[in-house]
Parts: sequence; C-alpha cells; structure tokens
Amino acid sequence: MTFLDKNYWSERYSSGKTGWDIGLASTSLVQYLDQIVKRDISILIPGAGSGHEVFMILKNSKI
Repeated sequence: MTFLDKNYWSERYSSGKTGWDIGLASTSLVQYLDQIVKRDISILIPGAGSGHEVFMILKNSKI
C-alpha cells in the first residue's frame, strides 16, 4: 500500500488514525480568517476532513 493509494487514506480516516486532525480549527487559520475584512468571498478548503474549519467559519459568519 502506498501513500498515493486511496484505500490507504480511507483506512486511516475510518480507523481514526488522523494525526493531522487536531479536533478543532487550527489557531493560525482562525487568526488569518479573523483578519479578513471583506467577508463576501469564496473560500476553498481542500480535503476538509472533519470540517472543523468549515464549522468555525459558518459559526462566525453573518449568514
């Protein structure tokens, strides 16, 4: 199995072996997003995983 194999990453995600998932939106990303003045922009979050950043953005939006 290689790192380029989708089964490898699917198994890691399914088994909870996600060292990249810190359980919340990262502090540096939150700080960056907080300083954005123009709020009517589109944001791409590639590989959203658990979606911590997405939930943080929605929680803090004026939608």
